[in-house]
Amino acid sequence: MADDGRTRRRGPRGRWVAWLLALGGIGACAPSSPSPWRPLPPPPSTAGAVSWAGGLARSAIESTADFEAMAYRDGGLLTPGRVLKFLIDNRDPARPRVAFMNSNHRDADGTKPDAARFHRHFGARVLPDFEETRASFTAATYDTHDKRYIAGAIQTYFVDGATEPLYGIQFWPEDVIRGDAIVRAVRIVRAQFRIGDASLAFVATGSQQVIGEAASDLEALGVAARTLDEVLGAVDFIPLNRGEAWGFLRMYPSDPEALSALDIPVFRQLPLDLTVVAGTITKAYQDPTSHVNLKSKERGTPNMVLRSAGPDHPRLAPFVDRPIHLVVEVEGYRVAAATEAEVRARLDDRRRRPWRALPYEPTRELAAYRDLCPRRAATCLELTARYGGKAVMLGFLTSATVLGRTTDAGSMGAKMGYDLVPRGFAVPFSSYRDFVAHSPNADLREALDTLIDGEKRGVLESKARRALAEDVRRAFHRAAFPPGMVAGVAARAREVLPGVKKIKVRSSANAEDQPQFDGAGLYQSFSANLDKPEPTDDVCRVAKDGVKLKMKPKTLGCAIKGVFASLWNKRAIEERSFARLDHADAVMGLAIVPKYDLEAPIAANSVVVTRVMNSRNVYGYTFATQVGNGLVTNPAPGTLAETIIAAFTMPREAASFVVTRHATPVADRPPRARPVMDEPHLRQLLAITRHAEEQYCEAREDYYPHDCRYAPADPDKARALDFELKLLENGRFICKQMREFSGR
Repeated sequence: MADDGRTRRRGPRGRWVAWLLALGGIGACAPSSPSPWRPLPPPPSTAGAVSWAGGLARSAIESTADFEAMAYRDGGLLTPGRVLKFLIDNRDPARPRVAFMNSNHRDADGTKPDAARFHRHFGARVLPDFEETRASFTAATYDTHDKRYIAGAIQTYFVDGATEPLYGIQFWPEDVIRGDAIVRAVRIVRAQFRIGDASLAFVATGSQQVIGEAASDLEALGVAARTLDEVLGAVDFIPLNRGEAWGFLRMYPSDPEALSALDIPVFRQLPLDLTVVAGTITKAYQDPTSHVNLKSKERGTPNMVLRSAGPDHPRLAPFVDRPIHLVVEVEGYRVAAATEAEVRARLDDRRRRPWRALPYEPTRELAAYRDLCPRRAATCLELTARYGGKAVMLGFLTSATVLGRTTDAGSMGAKMGYDLVPRGFAVPFSSYRDFVAHSPNADLREALDTLIDGEKRGVLESKARRALAEDVRRAFHRAAFPPGMVAGVAARAREVLPGVKKIKVRSSANAEDQPQFDGAGLYQSFSANLDKPEPTDDVCRVAKDGVKLKMKPKTLGCAIKGVFASLWNKRAIEERSFARLDHADAVMGLAIVPKYDLEAPIAANSVVVTRVMNSRNVYGYTFATQVGNGLVTNPAPGTLAETIIAAFTMPREAASFVVTRHATPVADRPPRARPVMDEPHLRQLLAITRHAEEQYCEAREDYYPHDCRYAPADPDKARALDFELKLLENGRFICKQMREFSGR
């Protein structure tokens, strides 16, 4: 235990491998100098609760003040709330006793001990004759019905507009507890939880935690039975991203494109594409992995769900179209009057920051993903200044040590029997620069210069920016290609993708996948048919196909122009300005892949973030999945992706899958009653993404400072990965892209 885990590639400290799920933690290794065991006192009389171990534990909760003094904030599962852990000593089933953990306890030296964090360490401090290792405690507490210990937590929820909390009694998602065992545990806790008129519920966090015929026994105790999905669906306020903002409160704006960084809009539904705003409030639930939420986290702008929001909301109505100061916190939000001068001063402070240069290195090689880093996966990461992060990440994933091909012995692709990463190639930034510099395209250069100059001087308002951006995009659509450019890309496509006619031309800009700026959803990708002849007049146009955009005619040249032009979407310009990325340096590369559904129809779209979103104390990944080719990151109004927590603690350990939100694939229809993917595919998805994160950690020294085996499980890591995949109806996964994500 001498190693503290702070040296790169060394074994982690116990805290890196311990379970600190907000629902209840498993301690890691025993302390090197364990504290003396403290005897558990007998159950207290009604005269008052007994505390011991210097205030570390109590045997009863007598009041709200007791609960709040011992529970920790900022630990709720996906929603605001306080969490109070408990441990039941069930070694003598005839005389079980419960101990409530004081998570705010400090030892004499002022430090917070592991005993105030993890159930096993807590037991070592407060229970007599406690000699459990991590493995034996896990086996005796979570993996069996014949439990020596019962570990859980009580979390507060504010549901159905209530001003008083619902106290949810919960267990670790992998705990096999069910039926009568749940009732018995709840009865023990309920007897010592003595807050008068408290509303209590057992909240199931795993599909195996069913009550069944024992539900009436719970009701007799005055405890309701609810699932986590039901509770989350009834919570009025959810702080998706905390922070503060100054702006004009705009209630249900009719034109989201007219908004700016001076506004704090309230939406019924989150719009598909949202420009930079000072903060966001939605009446409808948001997917945690939507582009709007991910960007809010990355740029530090507050974002919240308020189901009761509307023109008549008592706290919002007085401020409609007026300047406000909004603060979104863990357990609530604050709205106060501000002045227009304050609002503008806050934005001006940001605009005074220096512009950040964007990387660029010239090359004209149309490089197949397989050729980007044939020997070392890390080599790919050195090529982002030539091809952009999206393209080189496909090369990284193709590397034999990451996911590889079926021909790479021992690779994940070989083990699964198919290629996980599509074949294809990267078109460098130089092609974009050559296109803009081509002599016939003077109108394009002039339009770009006007837009960039006005944006960098800070003189453009939203309406003017929109008009200039549209001028630039139209200029791209009618501009001429340098001789041989389209033919060269087509020839390379036929070489790398023999027999493939339908392809996707994807964006791979240098103004995305940057530190603190992933650029998710800012740029467009377009489909193309390699056999379709190019228009004779060189003019291409954008058309809408439902909620998606497509280029017409569907040629390779028009698809390239469409992606190049998308660098100058209004929302992309505004995001770059907000992040102070220099527009003069912005260039677009291309990632060419086959159309995703050529082999089989798409069964599911999935986004994996390699941390549990909206929680700082939960170990695992977030899976967001939608049926078919339904959008996850920019969901159509009225639809919601399924959200699952893949919970695990140890390297390559089997995970539990906790559904926190079932998918709603069709607006105005009920949500699904079961997960989009079956468990075997969920486990495959986890294996793919966990292995990719470990290998990315090995390749990028600054990603995680400890042993890379533990990077997937560590909720304290500064960075995570945002991984998009598709599942085909033939059961095969396709890796669409992977990028770093710095938000939480």
